[in-house]
Amino acid sequence: MRLNQIKEKYVLLLIMLVCAAFIFICIKKGHNWGGDFSLYIAQAKSINNSSVHRLYELNKYSMDHSIRDIGPYLYPFGFPVLLSPVYYLFGINFIVMKWFCSLFFLFSLPLIFKLFRKEFQNSFYVFFIIVIIAFNAEFITFCDNILSDFPFLFFSLLSILLMKRENTIFNQLILGMGVYFSYFIRDIGIVLVPTLMLFHFYLFVTQRSAIKNKVYYLIPYFVFGLFFISASLLLPMGGQNHYSMLAEHLSIEQIRENIFYYSELLSIFFAGTFSFLALLPFILLIISGMHATWRETFYLHAYIILTLAVLLIWPASQGLRFLFPVLPFLLFFMLKGFLFLFEKFRLPQLYFIFLLIIYAGFSIPQNLKSVIAFSKKESNQCYTPETIQIYSYISKNIPRSETVGFVKPAVLRLFTDVNSIYIDEAHFAASPATYFLTDKNTGTDTTNRYPVVYESENYILVKKQ
Repeated sequence: MRLNQIKEKYVLLLIMLVCAAFIFICIKKGHNWGGDFSLYIAQAKSINNSSVHRLYELNKYSMDHSIRDIGPYLYPFGFPVLLSPVYYLFGINFIVMKWFCSLFFLFSLPLIFKLFRKEFQNSFYVFFIIVIIAFNAEFITFCDNILSDFPFLFFSLLSILLMKRENTIFNQLILGMGVYFSYFIRDIGIVLVPTLMLFHFYLFVTQRSAIKNKVYYLIPYFVFGLFFISASLLLPMGGQNHYSMLAEHLSIEQIRENIFYYSELLSIFFAGTFSFLALLPFILLIISGMHATWRETFYLHAYIILTLAVLLIWPASQGLRFLFPVLPFLLFFMLKGFLFLFEKFRLPQLYFIFLLIIYAGFSIPQNLKSVIAFSKKESNQCYTPETIQIYSYISKNIPRSETVGFVKPAVLRLFTDVNSIYIDEAHFAASPATYFLTDKNTGTDTTNRYPVVYESENYILVKKQ
């Protein structure tokens, strides 16, 4: 190992340790109300209890009888499978589970290094990409969640990295597993399949090797299909209502809204402010970088474009986290675009490095300031002493055959084992729910129509007569 390689590994390790320190101050007890996290944990619990199909029936009932679409019948099982040993060993331990998710973020940084190191003569550029991501407030503060985004980031990056390995039977088998497991974690991972097809097409056309070796390229698709069929036979397919929701809400207006929404997020990520004019130079640099390297990287273009296309037609938007998988590649092409322009105009790269240092010097302190501000705020909403008492009362006093109406039905079911549906006070009477739990601070007064069976400082539980 060359001395420079040893130094690079130490620099990477230092970045990871400093990033972990900031993650440490952001991870707190409890969880925000969210909702997605509770279904992921419930699925992990159902794997341990061999009650996957029972959970599917309960949540299907919950989603079908709620007054609006709030989630799938079940999420893909990749993340719950990863989470199930953690649940088995520690139960519902929020801090352990959050750190488990955060480790996938931390270990994504070496993958980014491996992906891009050979693409630059100077390692400064790949470290720039890593630092911008490692010390971004959205990434760090997101570690206070139990969600599938970081595991998906890790396995999607790993899959793309595996594409570049030597064409052997073993490597193609591992590649097929990586692509499938990315999809097994999140449906959008399906875009890795056409990405891989384009990459294999490029290799098939450009490389001179025996036809026998090129047949190995079929192995990942066989592996993907085998796992897909096996999972379809063994596990309930929980995304049917999500696909129905997509078909129902897909429109030009929805796409237009998503274009503005994600443009705003990218503008804040790259420029630190929402302004299309501020984002435009970065877009031009990214396009320049994609143009300058298109022969070797067009399969990555497909990955970015297909991912963004799915996000633009998807009716739900939940912040920058949906863009996590493509941000490293956008930063990569931005740098390639910058280098292309500097070489075109024969400018010294030292000027470019100086510009990047200035950019990082403005961006990183602002992000870390946001991280510190987040660390001082209370993020626990669903597991406070008050809500724990409510869960205890419902669990002990409401039969499992009854249904409770609440704005966070998956959370309530996770902590009480009593099924729940999403309703409001206006729909309570006509709903199949016997009980209705409401927040006093919403201004809804149910006490005039229904008897109160439990009351706390902020919540009221009423029952139909």
